[in-house]
Amino acid sequence: MDPSVVSRIREDMERAAAQRLQPHFVAAFFLEAVRLFGGKPSEPEKGRYRLGKVPDRIFERARRLPGGASITNVYERITFKKSLRNVPGKTHATFFYPGHPVVDAGQLVLERCGGNLVRGAALVDESDPGTEPRVLALLEHTIRDGRKGKHGARIAGRKMQFVEITSAGDTRNAGFAPHLDYRSAREDEKRILRSVGDLPRDAAEKARWT
Repeated sequence: MDPSVVSRIREDMERAAAQRLQPHFVAAFFLEAVRLFGGKPSEPEKGRYRLGKVPDRIFERARRLPGGASITNVYERITFKKSLRNVPGKTHATFFYPGHPVVDAGQLVLERCGGNLVRGAALVDESDPGTEPRVLALLEHTIRDGRKGKHGARIAGRKMQFVEITSAGDTRNAGFAPHLDYRSAREDEKRILRSVGDLPRDAAEKARWT
């Protein structure tokens, strides 16, 4: 098979995988990013949002991304589910998905709040009756095939894996997206967590993984 055809198929598969992300989580991240930059989205109908004016920072970034020439700076209705684009008696909604310039521009939030990713977040696993704190880390394994593309070596395979690290430095496979079952810590729990100290850094050092 022609290498260009193989490359196109691989890109289509990666794009399809991205679009299988659960719409709820894509929407939650994007809408919070919009609020961070001064936007005021609302939800007049279930699963359909009034975005209004796109915050200037996000709009300017989106215009520079592939497909950005076709975007507008005002959206009366958007949705993250294809099935909700057209609802009888309601305004047509623009479908937003990973890969849409405006959605991808929402990654600006990582530039502003990227330091939080280093510090991490304290969550509570209600299924664990113990009191021993642990670190949940996400590892990304990438295999590159050696051929060069527009953005460097081509990616032949990619895998994500969650790993838990105890305060003693022991590690174990945490399964698929365990954080989705965790909740935010209450104020009384935060006081306890603050007394633990710099657990993530200490545990990661003991585990000696990169």
